[in-house]
Amino acid sequence: GGYATMQGTSMASPHVAGAGALLKALHPDWTAAEIQSALMTTSFSGVIDTDGVSPAGPFDVGAGRIDLAQAGAAGLLLDETTADFEAANPADGGIPSELNLPSMGQDQCVGTCSWTRTVENVLATAGSWTASTSADAGMSISVSPSSFSLNPGETQEIVVTADVNGAPEGEWLFGHIFLTEDGAQAPDTHMPVAA
Repeated sequence: GGYATMQGTSMASPHVAGAGALLKALHPDWTAAEIQSALMTTSFSGVIDTDGVSPAGPFDVGAGRIDLAQAGAAGLLLDETTADFEAANPADGGIPSELNLPSMGQDQCVGTCSWTRTVENVLATAGSWTASTSADAGMSISVSPSSFSLNPGETQEIVVTADVNGAPEGEWLFGHIFLTEDGAQAPDTHMPVAA
């Protein structure tokens, strides 16, 4: 017998499906979209490029490498419905960036662009979160409200705004927002931003 090292989408897909199945067993009440958000918002973003040395670029990293232990402990989740996914189809005039997903992107951001997201506290207790951001030079990101408290099951709408007024035209800039639970009951919730 022998073995082979395999990588890429063909191997990532079964790993993520298996991780999703384990999260569903741990949290049977979580929807598929909530499981996706748990995997994305708690992932490890310090991914190395295929050369084994260089940091991977933002489009290669995406949300990052899944961390199943962190995902199972997620405190904030984002949910979305099948109907909303279908309505967001750009072929039918939909706007995908309006979906309640844990990543934000806009390929035609003139000056500023904003996204609205709704997060839910899935902890067994009340929690308070504070937002922080990081961004490439030429981009600033703000989150409103910058802090909030939620009882279990409560939701909070947040507005993320990217200001790219200092950026050269036609250049992608990247950043992240972080929602940190003040009592350290849950891992940071992080979401990538691209404009």
